[in-house]
Amino acid sequence: MNGISFRESTAARLYDEALRLAEKGDFREALKLYEKILSDNPDNLLKAKVLNDLGAVSFIIGDIDKAEGLFKQAIFTDPLLKDAHRNLVQINAGKVSDKRPRKFSVVIPTYNRCSDLQKCIKSIRDHSFYPVEMIVISDPCSDGTTEYLQKERLKEDIIVIINETHMGVNKSINRGFSIATGDYVCLLNDDVEVMPGWDLSILVTIDDDGTAGAGVSLIVYPDGTSQSVGQHNLYRSDYHAWIGKGPFIDTSRVERKSIESFPEFQVSRECDYGFFPVMKRDCFKKIGLVDEQFEHYCVDTDIGLKIQQIGYRNIYCPTSVIVHYELSKENLKSHVTLQ
Repeated sequence: MNGISFRESTAARLYDEALRLAEKGDFREALKLYEKILSDNPDNLLKAKVLNDLGAVSFIIGDIDKAEGLFKQAIFTDPLLKDAHRNLVQINAGKVSDKRPRKFSVVIPTYNRCSDLQKCIKSIRDHSFYPVEMIVISDPCSDGTTEYLQKERLKEDIIVIINETHMGVNKSINRGFSIATGDYVCLLNDDVEVMPGWDLSILVTIDDDGTAGAGVSLIVYPDGTSQSVGQHNLYRSDYHAWIGKGPFIDTSRVERKSIESFPEFQVSRECDYGFFPVMKRDCFKKIGLVDEQFEHYCVDTDIGLKIQQIGYRNIYCPTSVIVHYELSKENLKSHVTLQ
């Protein structure tokens, strides 16, 4: 059966039939089949699809709270299921108390990673809820990046800066930060893809919280397992009393595992720092430029700790999901990235 087990084949047929019944409006019979699939312990992708469909049924019949919970369960089961993210966007959009348009500035340093940069930019365009000002800063490249960006700079949503000499990641970031105009300012690698509504999930979590200076996403590997769930600093002292004001949580146990099995990482909480922080404008202005002594790593750690130092909090937002390919670890010397 082409590598597909009889059990998997049966589950797939049940799912197709349940989906057909739900689309016809026969929710009672569809729910029976969905429950049967879940009782047979399906793989994460199929389980996530079922949870997402159950959420859609709940949404249709007007049980919004239940729908939201099911969409979130689907995301935590398979963070790469874009349909669940899109469905959650419909609910989160109704939570925004202030309907004024926000703008997100996304600063992306890059160097000789043209195809990955294209995927990153496309995902931001396809999956952002709010208007985005992308600021791409490139060192001189030999892989077609410069030519690609010369064409991109004609578009309204992107600002392109080509460094005349090799400046490295931190100086490039600072060039981008110095011209960012968004209500929120975010730092991204060129080897990431954002999931639908990544920006909206951050906003609904921290926008009305005056103590929150930045939100950080759930970062996953390309297989959907967890990479970063908001980090905590082990090193605490009276001298650095501003570090780790929240309770310490050991996040190492969820590394490369499904977040589905860890309810404590499925809720928002304060953390010391996180990968790819999204800063509110007032916090960003107080933080200023990044420390250029860090040649490659530690930028987001430094930002997170500075946010705490000036009296703000970093908030982990588990339904804002970013896929990080970690290409810098493959060839540290030839790539400019943050992580």
